[in-house]
Amino acid sequence: MLLMITYIAQADCRLAILQSESSAKGTARFRLQVHCDQAKLPLQYQLTLNKHGKSGRTTSSQSGYFNSTGEVQVIGNVGINLTGDDRVEVVGKVLHQSRLLARTEKTFP
Repeated sequence: MLLMITYIAQADCRLAILQSESSAKGTARFRLQVHCDQAKLPLQYQLTLNKHGKSGRTTSSQSGYFNSTGEVQVIGNVGINLTGDDRVEVVGKVLHQSRLLARTEKTFP
Protein backbone atom coordinates (compact mmCIF):
# COMPACT_ATOMS: atom_id res chain seq x y z
CA MET A 1 0.00 0.00 0.00
CA LEU A 2 2.80 2.43 0.82
CA LEU A 3 4.39 1.85 -2.59
CA MET A 4 1.11 2.68 -4.29
CA ILE A 5 0.81 6.00 -2.45
CA THR A 6 4.39 6.92 -3.33
CA TYR A 7 3.71 5.95 -6.95
CA ILE A 8 0.69 8.25 -7.12
CA ALA A 9 2.50 11.12 -5.41
CA GLN A 10 5.13 11.01 -8.16
CA ALA A 11 2.59 11.01 -10.99
CA ASP A 12 3.23 13.71 -13.56
CA CYS A 13 0.00 15.70 -13.96
CA ARG A 14 -0.56 18.55 -16.39
CA LEU A 15 -3.64 20.77 -16.33
CA ALA A 16 -5.17 23.32 -18.66
CA ILE A 17 -8.29 25.46 -18.28
CA LEU A 18 -10.70 25.47 -21.21
CA GLN A 19 -13.36 28.14 -21.74
CA SER A 20 -16.50 27.42 -23.73
CA GLU A 21 -18.14 30.12 -25.78
CA SER A 22 -20.37 32.34 -23.69
CA SER A 23 -24.06 31.89 -24.27
CA ALA A 24 -26.44 34.67 -25.26
CA LYS A 25 -27.45 34.93 -21.60
CA GLY A 26 -23.89 35.88 -20.61
CA THR A 27 -22.90 32.56 -19.07
CA ALA A 28 -19.30 31.45 -19.48
CA ARG A 29 -18.49 27.76 -18.94
CA PHE A 30 -15.13 26.37 -17.89
CA ARG A 31 -13.70 22.83 -17.94
CA LEU A 32 -10.43 21.26 -16.86
CA GLN A 33 -8.17 19.37 -19.26
CA VAL A 34 -6.10 16.81 -17.34
CA HIS A 35 -3.28 14.45 -18.25
CA CYS A 36 -1.74 12.37 -15.44
CA ASP A 37 0.97 9.89 -16.44
CA GLN A 38 0.93 6.50 -14.75
CA ALA A 39 -1.67 7.34 -12.11
CA LYS A 40 -4.30 4.58 -12.11
CA LEU A 41 -6.26 5.13 -8.92
CA PRO A 42 -9.20 7.52 -8.77
CA LEU A 43 -8.02 11.10 -8.39
CA GLN A 44 -10.01 14.09 -7.21
CA TYR A 45 -10.41 17.31 -9.16
CA GLN A 46 -11.57 20.74 -8.00
CA LEU A 47 -12.60 23.52 -10.37
CA THR A 48 -13.35 26.90 -8.77
CA LEU A 49 -14.50 30.15 -10.39
CA ASN A 50 -14.15 33.47 -8.54
CA LYS A 51 -15.97 36.35 -10.26
CA HIS A 52 -15.04 39.95 -9.41
CA GLY A 53 -17.06 42.86 -10.76
CA LYS A 54 -19.22 45.88 -10.01
CA SER A 55 -21.94 43.60 -8.69
CA GLY A 56 -19.56 42.09 -6.10
CA ARG A 57 -17.93 38.69 -5.75
CA THR A 58 -19.40 35.33 -6.65
CA THR A 59 -17.85 31.89 -6.30
CA SER A 60 -18.92 28.75 -8.13
CA SER A 61 -17.19 25.39 -7.86
CA GLN A 62 -17.36 21.72 -8.69
CA SER A 63 -15.40 18.73 -7.47
CA GLY A 64 -15.45 15.04 -8.17
CA TYR A 65 -13.41 11.94 -8.83
CA PHE A 66 -11.99 10.54 -12.06
CA ASN A 67 -9.83 7.61 -13.13
CA SER A 68 -6.59 8.53 -14.82
CA THR A 69 -6.05 6.48 -17.95
CA GLY A 70 -2.80 8.09 -19.06
CA GLU A 71 -4.79 9.87 -21.78
CA VAL A 72 -5.87 13.51 -21.94
CA GLN A 73 -9.31 13.91 -20.36
CA VAL A 74 -11.65 16.89 -20.16
CA ILE A 75 -13.55 16.93 -16.88
CA GLY A 76 -15.77 19.28 -14.92
CA ASN A 77 -18.17 21.85 -16.27
CA VAL A 78 -18.81 25.00 -14.25
CA GLY A 79 -20.73 28.02 -15.50
CA ILE A 80 -21.00 31.56 -14.20
CA ASN A 81 -22.98 34.61 -15.38
CA LEU A 82 -20.85 37.49 -16.61
CA THR A 83 -21.48 41.14 -17.44
CA GLY A 84 -19.18 43.44 -19.39
CA ASP A 85 -16.82 44.45 -16.58
CA ASP A 86 -16.56 41.13 -14.76
CA ARG A 87 -13.26 39.33 -14.30
CA VAL A 88 -13.11 35.59 -13.56
CA GLU A 89 -10.27 33.82 -11.80
CA VAL A 90 -10.38 30.07 -12.54
CA VAL A 91 -8.45 27.61 -10.37
CA GLY A 92 -8.09 23.91 -11.21
CA LYS A 93 -6.56 21.28 -8.92
CA VAL A 94 -5.89 17.54 -9.00
CA LEU A 95 -5.46 15.75 -5.66
CA HIS A 96 -4.92 12.25 -4.34
CA GLN A 97 -5.97 11.61 -0.73
CA SER A 98 -5.94 15.39 -0.05
CA ARG A 99 -2.38 15.68 -1.44
CA LEU A 100 -2.07 18.27 -4.20
CA LEU A 101 -0.60 16.78 -7.39
CA ALA A 102 -1.16 19.68 -9.77
CA ARG A 103 -2.67 23.18 -9.79
CA THR A 104 -3.31 25.77 -12.47
CA GLU A 105 -4.82 29.23 -12.38
CA LYS A 106 -5.97 31.60 -15.11
CA THR A 107 -7.78 34.95 -15.12
CA PHE A 108 -10.22 35.87 -17.86
CA PRO A 109 -10.99 39.57 -18.45
